[in-house]
Amino acid sequence: MTLRSDVYPPWTTTEVDLPTTRAHEPFPSCHVTYTPVTSSVMPTEVMREGSRWYTWEDEFFPSATTVLKHTDPVGSKALHEWKAAVGDDAASAITQRALARGMQWHSFCERYLTNQPVWRTLTQPGNVAYATDVAHLLNERIDTVVASELPVISRAYGVAGRVDVCARLRDGRLAIVDFKTGRKQKSGQRLENYAIQTTFYADAMTGVLGEPVETIVIVQLCPRQLVWQENSAAAWSPWATHRVALFAEYISNMMEPETITPAT
Repeated sequence: MTLRSDVYPPWTTTEVDLPTTRAHEPFPSCHVTYTPVTSSVMPTEVMREGSRWYTWEDEFFPSATTVLKHTDPVGSKALHEWKAAVGDDAASAITQRALARGMQWHSFCERYLTNQPVWRTLTQPGNVAYATDVAHLLNERIDTVVASELPVISRAYGVAGRVDVCARLRDGRLAIVDFKTGRKQKSGQRLENYAIQTTFYADAMTGVLGEPVETIVIVQLCPRQLVWQENSAAAWSPWATHRVALFAEYISNMMEPETITPAT
C-alpha cells in the first residue's frame, strides 16, 4: 500500500505569533468545564523489550508511540544522522532539555483544563506571559473536557495509549486534543505521526463515549508561536491502518516471545 506524503489530508491551521498583547494582561481564569467520563476499560501500562504496551483482561496492545516508533524509518534515520552530527553528549543534553520543556507545558495545559493549580509553572521566570497566551487559546477553543490522561484501547486498530485530552470544542464537535512541544513548528512526517496517534485515540474515545469523536487537534507549543491544527480522524484512517499493518509485520519478523514486566 502506497500513501503519498504530498496528498496528506489538509489541516485547518491557526498560528499565533508570540507574545501577543494579551500576554501582559492578568492571567485568566479557566472557563472550561471539566466533566470526566468513567470508562469501564482501564488498561495497565507494561514494558516489553524497552517499548510501552498496555494490558487488559489478558490481552496485550502496543502503545500508539510504540507502533509509530517501529514504523517510521524516515524519522529513525533523521534522528540517527542528527545524533552523529552533534555528538552523543550534546544530543543527550538537548534531548533532556526538550523533554523537560515538554513535560512542563503538557502538565500546565492538562492541569489548567482540569481546574488544578498551575502555580509551579507561573512562578518560574519568563513563563507567565507564555502561559497567559496559552490559557487564552484554550479558553477560546475548548468548552468541556471529558477525559484527561485517560488510558484507552482502540479495538479497531488494536492499539492502546493515554489520551492527553478529549474535549467538546466551542462549536460542539468532540475532539482529541494533543499537545506537542518543540523549538519550531513540525510538518511532514512528524505531523503524520501526530495525526495517526490522535486518530488511534479518536477511535478509542468513540468507544468510551458511545458518540463519534471525529476531529483531531494538534496544539504545537513552540517558544515563539502557538499553532492550533485541526483535521479529520476519518481522513487519516488509511495512514493509521497502514502503520498498524507495518507494525504487525515488524512484530512477526523481529520480536521473540519474552516476559512481560510491569512498567516502572
